[in-house]
Amino acid sequence: MKLKFQCFTLDLDRLGLAGAEGEIRLRPKSFEVLRYLAEHAGQPVTKDELMAAVWPNVTVTEESLTRCVSDIRQAIGDQEQRLIKTLPRRGYVLEGPVSKEEAAAVSRVGHDLPSIAVLAFANLSQDPGQDYFCEGVTEDIITELARFSELVVIARNSSFQYKGRNVDVRQVGKELNVRYVLEGSIQRSSRTIRITAQLIDATTGAHLWADRFDRELGDTFAIQDEIANTISTKLAVHIHDAEARRALVKPTVSWEAYDYYLRGHHLLNRLLTGVPIEDLYKVRDLLRRSIELDPTFARPYAALATSYSVTWVNPVNDEYQREETLQRGHQHAQRAVELGPDVPLAHMTLANVSLFRREHDACLAAWDRVFVLNPNYCDWRHAHCLVLLGKPEEGLVAIRRHMRLDPFYPPHALMTEGLAYFVQKKYEEALPPFREMVFRAPNFRNGRLQLAATYAHLGQSRQAKQQVEELLRIEPDCSLKKLSGNRYFQRAEDGANMFEGLKKAGVPET
Repeated sequence: MKLKFQCFTLDLDRLGLAGAEGEIRLRPKSFEVLRYLAEHAGQPVTKDELMAAVWPNVTVTEESLTRCVSDIRQAIGDQEQRLIKTLPRRGYVLEGPVSKEEAAAVSRVGHDLPSIAVLAFANLSQDPGQDYFCEGVTEDIITELARFSELVVIARNSSFQYKGRNVDVRQVGKELNVRYVLEGSIQRSSRTIRITAQLIDATTGAHLWADRFDRELGDTFAIQDEIANTISTKLAVHIHDAEARRALVKPTVSWEAYDYYLRGHHLLNRLLTGVPIEDLYKVRDLLRRSIELDPTFARPYAALATSYSVTWVNPVNDEYQREETLQRGHQHAQRAVELGPDVPLAHMTLANVSLFRREHDACLAAWDRVFVLNPNYCDWRHAHCLVLLGKPEEGLVAIRRHMRLDPFYPPHALMTEGLAYFVQKKYEEALPPFREMVFRAPNFRNGRLQLAATYAHLGQSRQAKQQVEELLRIEPDCSLKKLSGNRYFQRAEDGANMFEGLKKAGVPET
């Protein structure tokens, strides 16, 4: 569907805005604000209504909405409010008329392909301690579905936002922009497992398929594969024969090793935006125990590699920016690829470590392999890698794809979007994503650094100083001397530009 008003076209499938002179760049949340106003053209829309529609079940301040409206007005040249009018103390109204027309879908991640979200399977075991297991099994089903190139599969991060909530699948379909939803439950005992699954048309709410599987605990992999193949057959009649015959590669012969991996991976996922170092050590203990039980199991090696990437990037212990840290991460990632050449996670971790080791060709080759194995693989690190390698335009394309597959994208996605503009010295465009990133992750030190440098380059010294104060609250010993050894940017000029911004912002010399 396309919405047309004045000289503008809002493409709801491609999530794009075009004007008389071509494409107009809007951040995802600004796009959603404009979309909602356009869908209710001529009608007053209150601020509360807009915030509930654009940020469902998330607490935000009016500043976030005001910033989006300001972004929209700047993008479409409506500073005089001829098109989007402010209703004092009430909200906004978009002056019509707005016409609708069907759009031909051609985007790889648009609705030319069947799209599906897999919600976190409910834990019926009466034991909250089994949540890691239910999430792990669900994530494996998502991974298996994502291998089919003729399906669009929403990322785990977004589909798991509905965990534990009584939701209407039609609302889920609208919020995630998908046609189908898979939901289910898991009940585990000491020896058996029961998995129920049902496939629902998110447009009508109609149930298309449901089944129940009662098996021995060790047969869980077979159930995951059966569910994935059943759904792909029902949704994608054009799936390639080779894909349709693809069977799940059983990850390990040891059920106990799989269980320890799920525990470690579950905890690691919760540490990636803030790293209590004691919990990180627990993660490593769980993953090493998994490897002890099955030394040929690739996934725990990949997760271990990620744990070392985390400590190399974040100053949480003496592993920060140490060559030995990268070496350990690289060894684990290589081992994961050797043991699991068809495991996308293994190649992703190798790509990430190779980037920091400045092995650029190896990094890009590993990412290419990830997408061959899993066309729907969704990770902000791919776009981040492109930006750090000096390919900001490609990085923006990649991060927009990520935001389509993960509508509830993490703050790191905003960081990547901001950096893509920053390295092009488009500081005005870098500012909104950096500000939203800091709003969503106020204790993320890199976010404060990047926002401070951006304000400084824009000559907004007061705002830059405020960010430096927040930075020093998070990391009291942060200094230019400490930051001088950072090797994130692969182009010297990009690193120098960031460093100059931090210097102008007032980061202490020592």
